[in-house]
Amino acid sequence: HDYYMKPMGASQQMIQSHCATSIAKLVGKDHPEAARFKELFAIDLQEKGKVERKSDDIARACVLALGQLCQPYEEKDEKKNPDAKYSELLLDTYKKHKDQQTKFFSVLALGQIGGAENRKALMLELGRANKNNKPWFALSLGVYSYFRYEAQKKASGAIDPDRGVGERLYDTLKTENTPDVVAALGVGLGLNQYSEAADHMRTLMENKIAQEELAGYLCIGLALMNDMASTSTMLSVVDKSLRRPDLLKQAAIALGKLGDKTVADKLKDMLMDDKGSAPLARLSAVASALGFIGDKRTIAPLTKLLLNKDLNGLSRAFAAVALGGVADKEPLPWNSKLSVNINYRASVETLTNQSTGILDIL
Repeated sequence: HDYYMKPMGASQQMIQSHCATSIAKLVGKDHPEAARFKELFAIDLQEKGKVERKSDDIARACVLALGQLCQPYEEKDEKKNPDAKYSELLLDTYKKHKDQQTKFFSVLALGQIGGAENRKALMLELGRANKNNKPWFALSLGVYSYFRYEAQKKASGAIDPDRGVGERLYDTLKTENTPDVVAALGVGLGLNQYSEAADHMRTLMENKIAQEELAGYLCIGLALMNDMASTSTMLSVVDKSLRRPDLLKQAAIALGKLGDKTVADKLKDMLMDDKGSAPLARLSAVASALGFIGDKRTIAPLTKLLLNKDLNGLSRAFAAVALGGVADKEPLPWNSKLSVNINYRASVETLTNQSTGILDIL
C-alpha cells in the first residue's frame, strides 16, 4: 500500500499498478480492510485521488481489483447492498472511460462481482455491443455463471444452471461469424454449462481447424460443459494438429479435462523425434498438455525418454518438463496462481518478456 501511494511517473506506475491487484488477492471480499481498499481504488479509477495517476495501467488495475473485492450486486437498495455503487461505477467506466482496455476489464469485473443487477446489465449490453466489445460480454457472462455455480455448490452441493444466460449466448453464437466473438461465446457457453449448444460448437470446431485459435477455444468450451460426445472429434483434431501447436495443446487439455487418457499416449509418442525435426513450439505444447493431464501411466515411458541418450536434447528436455507437470501436486500449472487476476497488459519483464519472465517459464 505504501508503495502504491508514492507519486511516480508513468513508467514507474506500470510497476506500481500491480499493487492494486496484489492487494485484492491478499484481502478478498470478506476482509475487514476490504472496504478501505474498495474506496481507494474507486477514487483512483475516477482520477480523484491524492496521487496524480499518469498511466492507464493504474485504472486497469483498479477495475480488476474492484472485481475481486466487491460483493454481488443483487439489488439497487444501497442500504442492503453497500457495494452497489462500485458496480454502477464499473458500468459507467465501460460506457465512458477513454482507455479501451479499462473498459474491457470493467465488463469482466462486473461478471466477477455477479448478482442479479450485474447479470441484467451484462445481458442488455451484450445485445448492444459491437464486435470489439462483444467478446468481453460473452466471457463476463460465463464468469458470472461460474462464480454463481461455485457459490451454489458451496451452499448445497448442486447447481441450478442459468438457462437464460445460456440461451442468450447461444442465440448470439448462431448469428456470429467474427472469430474472436465466436471463440469467446464458446468459452462463455462452456462456463455456463449450456450443453444444448454442444452440437453446434462441435461442428464449428471441425470446420474451423485452420483457424487454430478459434478451434482451440471451442475445444475448451466443450470440455468446460463436460460434453463427452466431443471426445472422438477432439482426438481427430489432435491428429490433424501436428503443425498447429496451439490447437494441439488446447485440444489435448480439453481431452484431459473430459477424462480421456488415450491422448496422453499420442502426446508421449510425439516427443519421440529421433531426427530432431519437431518444432520447439510443438514440443512445448505437448509437454504442457501432458503435465496438465497428469496421467501417471506416462511416468515410466517419459522417464525412459528422458534417459535415452540416443534421442535429441530437446525431446529429452521436454520429457523432463512433462514429468514435472505430471508429478506436480497442483491441478493447474505452477505459475497459474500468479497469472490469475493480474493486469497482464502491464507486462513488466519479471512477469513476461517472451523468454525468461515468470509467466513464460514452463
